[in-house]
Amino acid sequence: MYIIKKTKHDSSIEYMEYDDPAYEVKLDINKFAINNLYVYDKKYLPKSHNLLPFEYVFAELANHVFGYIYSDEDDDDSDTTFSTLLGEVEKANAMLESQYKEFLKRQEYYTYLDKISFLKEELYNKLEINKYNRNINSLISGKSR
Repeated sequence: MYIIKKTKHDSSIEYMEYDDPAYEVKLDINKFAINNLYVYDKKYLPKSHNLLPFEYVFAELANHVFGYIYSDEDDDDSDTTFSTLLGEVEKANAMLESQYKEFLKRQEYYTYLDKISFLKEELYNKLEINKYNRNINSLISGKSR
């Protein structure tokens, strides 16, 4: 709904109402003579310059996680590496939820949620494999003595 006030020389919009939520956009007053601008469709919002696209964030995280999973190293630092990587996965999940959810398409958002849960499951699988290998090694070394 809107109300337009018309005169012989000018017309102006007095009142406008929309069903969708409004997003305020701040503009540089030196370039435009507009006080406020409300955008009613998210796709027209300017992209934030301080956020990397989530695909880059996820790709870097996935490289670290899969590097840990496929490494053959079974040293004492593996538990700390596991907890560090699990914290990074949780952090990426929180970033997806808080910062990127509004800017991703719905299907992309759910795809990234699935991928993050897959990374988490793979980390837990690696932890269980490491525990199993330690138990086998302790049993083997216990029998040889």
